Amino acid sequence: MKIPKLSKSTLVDRTVEVLFQQILNGEIKPGDRLLGEVEMGKGLGVARTTVREAYSHLIGLGIIERKDKGIYVATEPSLMFDSRLSSFILGNWELHQFYEARRVLESELVYLAAERATDEEIEELIQINEKFKENGIKKDDYWHHDKMFHLALAELADNDILFSMYKILMELYKKFEEDVSKLNKSGIRNPYLTHKNIINAIRNHDSDTAKELVIEMLSSVEEDIVKQKVKENLDLDNKVKN
Repeated sequence: MKIPKLSKSTLVDRTVEVLFQQILNGEIKPGDRLLGEVEMGKGLGVARTTVREAYSHLIGLGIIERKDKGIYVATEPSLMFDSRLSSFILGNWELHQFYEARRVLESELVYLAAERATDEEIEELIQINEKFKENGIKKDDYWHHDKMFHLALAELADNDILFSMYKILMELYKKFEEDVSKLNKSGIRNPYLTHKNIINAIRNHDSDTAKELVIEMLSSVEEDIVKQKVKENLDLDNKVKN
């Protein structure tokens, strides 16, 4: 496999772009095993940590996948490989990084919540979630109540430092308000049942299950937002062509 040399100043973004383009144009084919971080880094002229982060981005986008014996190009056909979407994909790392950060922090907060939450606190969380029942919440209010639920959930961990960190992270959430609201308005997502399962795990003091459910939920939301953006991008592209 021929690897083009890169300037050190390009770092992760350029590394991802080069690898993506090589996969897109067939230089690296579905099912091919990628070089290890050290070897790939030497070939591109970047640090091993840069390659590791670039691989992480591509894994998050479903373009490559980690297996027992290394990292491989995904074998399943995907909209991600449509050349019309390359600029879109490479421009949405921030979304992935945001949800990655949420998974790390929120999963640990809910783990602690399952150990520490009182019956009264759990009841308050239930009342917030009841607003998400079908026809129980106005679509325009979805954003407010979703944020309220997750902040209340984080507060149950009873750790002021972690909660402060989470509030800062959730300020970044505003950037994706339109995307999240669209999911609700389109009927793709209603978090009531997922929230209910998380609450039940907390009430049963099942920290592991609560943590797994939060990770699964946030990963699913991220995936739905990406799919929604892909569809919008393709629809716009088709309108321009027609």
